[in-house]
Amino acid sequence: MNNKRVLEAAQTGNIEDLHNMISENPLLLRSSSLVDNNETPLHIASTGGHIDFVKEIIKLRPDFALELNQDGFTPLHIASANGDLEIVKQLLKINSNLCKIKGNERRIPLHFAVIKGRTQVIRELLSICPDSIVESTIRGETSLHLALKKNQFEAFIFLVEFLEKSNKMDVMNNKDNQGHTLLHYAVERKQYEVVKFLLDENNLRRGAIEVNSLNKKGLTPLDVLLSGDGDSDIEEMFRLAGAVKAKNLNSSSHNIVITTENPSNNQQLTTQNRTRVEKPHQSLSKQLQNYFKYNKLKDAPGKVRDTLLILSVLIATATYQAILSPPGGVWQDNNNDQIISHKAGESIMGSHNPTAYVLFGTSHVNYYIRECYTSV
Repeated sequence: MNNKRVLEAAQTGNIEDLHNMISENPLLLRSSSLVDNNETPLHIASTGGHIDFVKEIIKLRPDFALELNQDGFTPLHIASANGDLEIVKQLLKINSNLCKIKGNERRIPLHFAVIKGRTQVIRELLSICPDSIVESTIRGETSLHLALKKNQFEAFIFLVEFLEKSNKMDVMNNKDNQGHTLLHYAVERKQYEVVKFLLDENNLRRGAIEVNSLNKKGLTPLDVLLSGDGDSDIEEMFRLAGAVKAKNLNSSSHNIVITTENPSNNQQLTTQNRTRVEKPHQSLSKQLQNYFKYNKLKDAPGKVRDTLLILSVLIATATYQAILSPPGGVWQDNNNDQIISHKAGESIMGSHNPTAYVLFGTSHVNYYIRECYTSV
């Protein structure tokens, strides 16, 4: 009966009832098992989001934070999935290693936060336990795989930014147990935004993503795309990134890297064939445009604004200079000749060929406007 009363108090977050029961029975919380499903009052209070009750239970029985219920969840798993940031912080104060406890299907609290798109909780967990970003589930899925699987694009971007700052970008090419990379996942789900993000050199450095990695069926991401209904826009992005079908992979022209997964994950070692394909040669102008394009992961908006202002001034200066100093120069005197009449200061080119002069002026202005637009 007392066990039932404790659980009811946890469900409502009633701290007064808790203390009354403990005063009646000081050993109440020492019971080895309060309920058949192994849920402690801390599990229940975390589920209900009762932060004050959570704090009180932590004082009395901090070891409850380590226990898994029958579904394979610790209180931190539950709070992370629910997005209860304050409860997450309180639990992590007990022991930072709580974020590494593997529950059902070897999922850690970070995995549940990602699945639900709890960005603030993700940030907190990674700040306390940064190495948890490399942990994978029993299916070999990393946090990034799970983000794509559950269409949590915002969480996915946050994880990529964290990997870049932590110099752990190799995780981007990890495979699940079926050999699927992030590109395999994105293509299979027709996630255009994800594919565009992963293949854009303004987001990720060149070569960071292996576009021709093979899954266990021997298929590249492009194979997976074409085996379904296909998507012409995604296919075009793949072609520009150097993606090919598996049957077109040639070991003599592609660099094949053989690696093995980290055995610390207690998973069976597998051999991964990773391929990198050189992208088509780009013109110098195109390379310059790509170099100066806005990188939303690295470039601060304020700096971009200042750069655009400088570009605008330079373009305006170059444009007016061309108009004020046209090809051939300007006339220095007046002439009323019937064949070529002109006045001092007029363009010589305009006097001889007015049409060509007008075309020169408009094309010159349009050229600089177009270059400014494409560079940003």
